[in-house]
Amino acid sequence: MRTFILTAVLAFTGMAVAAPIDGKWTGEIKRGGKTESKAAVAVFDFKAEGNTLKGTVALGKKGSAVEIHDGTIDGDEFSFSTIVKGKKGERTVRWKGTLKADQIELTQSAGKKNRARGGAITLKRTTPAAPPAA
Repeated sequence: MRTFILTAVLAFTGMAVAAPIDGKWTGEIKRGGKTESKAAVAVFDFKAEGNTLKGTVALGKKGSAVEIHDGTIDGDEFSFSTIVKGKKGERTVRWKGTLKADQIELTQSAGKKNRARGGAITLKRTTPAAPPAA
């Protein structure tokens, strides 16, 4: 019986932590050469479905949204990837983040060696999370 109660509490806790990620989040991503860096506005639209993260990412003022792939949520940590099409073809960008109330710390990596790109990105919530279902 104790095992059942502990399992139920842990399962409920995991769902309660994952839900607040839902909504739109914005931040600035620095990009550019070694001597000059420009910032682009990034809009992340997240939706948690259990331990799966879905949604879209749009970069820049005119950036079209790309879908999130392989999204997972583990407590307050999550990860996903996006596929970006450019002049040299498609490339996969991997993202890892930590949810801290109404703020997300996010990093990205790409390439065959999965190298980090830029520094940490701080996202702020722009739309409130939906209230929990009754």
